[in-house]
Amino acid sequence: ARSLLDWMRDRLHKGGGDDPLEGPLLPRFWTVGDKGDREAIKLAAASLIATTPGAAPSLKEMLPRIHEAWEKASSDQRRLDLGLLLASILSAVQDGPALKAVSSEILAKYPDSYVAIDLVGLADGLMMDWSEWTQMLDARLAKHPDDEFLLRFKVKLAQAKGDFVLARANDQLLIDKGKASAGDYNNFA
Repeated sequence: ARSLLDWMRDRLHKGGGDDPLEGPLLPRFWTVGDKGDREAIKLAAASLIATTPGAAPSLKEMLPRIHEAWEKASSDQRRLDLGLLLASILSAVQDGPALKAVSSEILAKYPDSYVAIDLVGLADGLMMDWSEWTQMLDARLAKHPDDEFLLRFKVKLAQAKGDFVLARANDQLLIDKGKASAGDYNNFA
């Protein structure tokens, strides 16, 4: 298991850019040559497959242990790392209320993180709490009206609640502001 984790970790690098939460989870749990114990190996393996379609049943079994480790984390960084892993798994198993609790804590510490904003939005979407999700995005868009990522989250919100007219209007905003990508044009079509 250590050899496989070393091999994968050698190919994955921590996220970069402006968002400190961006990037794959494995680098938060494993370094090449790590001699971690059985529990560390399980956490690293979970971080590797947390976003893999079809892995939810296996990950669901680990939820209690990961949640307990998150609650007892010895440092803020460890709590953040475990929180991101926990949020990824809760999203995969579609547990909106638990995801909301974890992601809200992350968002409180990183209010400008697109990863945190997206996790809270996913939780609201799972709970069909459209007003909460809308308020969160509108508050951020009031400060940054041309932010293309926030506008894309508005499209995601509109699609989640089945309001495709609103989704198209938000896509049009991206196009009008000159910030549209190929995916935005595809959504618009």
